[in-house]
Amino acid sequence: MYRNLRKVFSRSLTILFLIMVSVIFLGEESKAITAVPEDMVLINAGGFTRGIDNTKGKNFSDEAPAKMIYLSSYYLDKYEVSNAKYTEFIIATDHPAPAYWDHRKLNQPNQPVTGVNWFDANTYCHWANKRLPSEAEWEKAARGPAGSIYPWGNKLEYSKANFAKGKSGQKYITDSVDAHADGVSYYGVYNMSGNVFEWVQDWYSSNYYSTDETRNPIGPQSKNGNNIETINAKK
Repeated sequence: MYRNLRKVFSRSLTILFLIMVSVIFLGEESKAITAVPEDMVLINAGGFTRGIDNTKGKNFSDEAPAKMIYLSSYYLDKYEVSNAKYTEFIIATDHPAPAYWDHRKLNQPNQPVTGVNWFDANTYCHWANKRLPSEAEWEKAARGPAGSIYPWGNKLEYSKANFAKGKSGQKYITDSVDAHADGVSYYGVYNMSGNVFEWVQDWYSSNYYSTDETRNPIGPQSKNGNNIETINAKK
């Protein structure tokens, strides 16, 4: 359900811009966890249901079949990357500012940075000593171990996210990165639905969910593979 941003929430999102979420991967489950890094959450090792079976024709055909996926423990950013955080990155690296950087309704310090491409997102994560999450890691953080349709459960509630069809009455196009505390995911991650799109590490393949890869899947690794079309973004 969360795999393809253009299909899942494109009709209800407030804005069609891009943001990155970064992740620290622990790798071995036996690695001691002493303290969760600031503004990150721990996603414990275990299985979750990725994808859906009821695809309703071709709309979600690349989301099937639903399958139990196992992931090792990892950390994920609690919030979308804010303009304030991205400003630190620009100053430290002299990286070019993204699109919409001067847009007065998008560039407030606590709003999510918008207009970044995958390469911007990847560069930012390396600068922050992190990396982009895999598609499976993103989906588990969004849906929880039970594979809920929405971060907060299985019922669409417009007040819990920044949707174009919502009734939040917000004055800005995007909400702040810490908005909608009542809509956080099972693991406590904010704005996994609505607000802005988020990049993941994987390339996109329309038939990837039908593969047998079920343990720490990292997705297609090249755009030259079978039916691989683009680097994937999430929401």
